[in-house]
Amino acid sequence: MKPEEQQVLSRVHQRLAEDSHSFPLPESAQAASRAQTQWPVSVISLRARYGPRQRWLRPLSMLAAVLFVGLLVGSLVLAFSINRGGVGSPANSIRVFLVPEEKGSTSSYTELEAASTILSQRFSDFGLQGFSVQVTTSNGQSGILVKLPRFGGNERQVIDILIGTGELAFWGTGNTLVPAGTTFNPYQYTQYNPGDQPRFTSRDIDPNSLSIVKDQADTPQILGEMKGEAIQRFRLYTTQNIGNYLTVTFDDKVLQSAVIAGSISGPFVIAGNFTQQQASAIVAALKSGTLPIEFNTLFLAGNTP
Repeated sequence: MKPEEQQVLSRVHQRLAEDSHSFPLPESAQAASRAQTQWPVSVISLRARYGPRQRWLRPLSMLAAVLFVGLLVGSLVLAFSINRGGVGSPANSIRVFLVPEEKGSTSSYTELEAASTILSQRFSDFGLQGFSVQVTTSNGQSGILVKLPRFGGNERQVIDILIGTGELAFWGTGNTLVPAGTTFNPYQYTQYNPGDQPRFTSRDIDPNSLSIVKDQADTPQILGEMKGEAIQRFRLYTTQNIGNYLTVTFDDKVLQSAVIAGSISGPFVIAGNFTQQQASAIVAALKSGTLPIEFNTLFLAGNTP
């Protein structure tokens, strides 16, 4: 046997003896530590899993080894293509075109770029891989083209959260419980909210305090805390309104309406009826900040979730 053939055969056997690992499977959200503390007011991961290790130890003749390696490499290439395709290939992606709402003036390129940066951060925080966000023009209309990999679950609802404005608001509603999931009308509660403005917004929340916790029923909740001067304002407001309802909305939809049971000067929880995906999407949206533009959403034909 020639020296170069011996080297090839040696590399073949070495390759066959190496470990083979299964590819990591992405999940929609990363589990956070559970908190069992009961707060006075109820006010949203990506983990790799690895399969068993395998070793190829069967001795082969030179010809059989070469043929086997060829088949093995081909199979691995195919398997890798299938796995990657399921995560973020164009054929399996969801495409969304975000068009700025008409408000008498055209949104600037700077605003669109800022919005695209925020959206990219949200998708990354949510745990998506293989997405793209691009400022572009279609049929004379400037907007943002978003391509997202399929991730399972209620994709449409989660995407609506991720591409929404991302505004969390706290409203006083007196002795009225506002049903979760309904659209909030601030004009019905003017007497509790001067100027028809919320008492607190997501801008008052410390983004570093946001995380997902679980209650005793293993239901996801959002843990957060006010920042700066809002800490004192929140403590004062909750102290003066014990027994009244505090209603929390996200992009004008009610997350939860709960009675203020006591003064709050520290962390609070939003205990809406969330799935893990929904909770993770809300946290991702809140951490990245609100969008500078409100968009109309156009799901492109053929890939609507």
